[in-house]
Amino acid sequence: MRVKAWYERRDRCSRCLRDATAIRIPNSWLTYVIYGLYVIAPALAAIYLTTDVRLYIWLAFVGVILMMVISFADMSRGAAYAKKRIKVTDGDLHEFKKRGWR
Repeated sequence: MRVKAWYERRDRCSRCLRDATAIRIPNSWLTYVIYGLYVIAPALAAIYLTTDVRLYIWLAFVGVILMMVISFADMSRGAAYAKKRIKVTDGDLHEFKKRGWR
């Protein structure tokens, strides 16, 4: 299982480059918080450039750190959702158990 980038058009495995089945993950509130921080953090950096008040650049830096943490949490939520949706066949069961799946 791999995460597909939003800009990829074809559903293919990034490892073997064969066709794959994409599992669509619904957006959560975390996704929308990240979208907001994508706008707020650069805006704070732009305000810093015009006013030279260091508080704005520190707030932008904190916004970027928050984006990374929230993005990790959202990606983990999406991976858990996708694992619940995967149905393992009897032929693949042994291989998945070796990888830690149940």
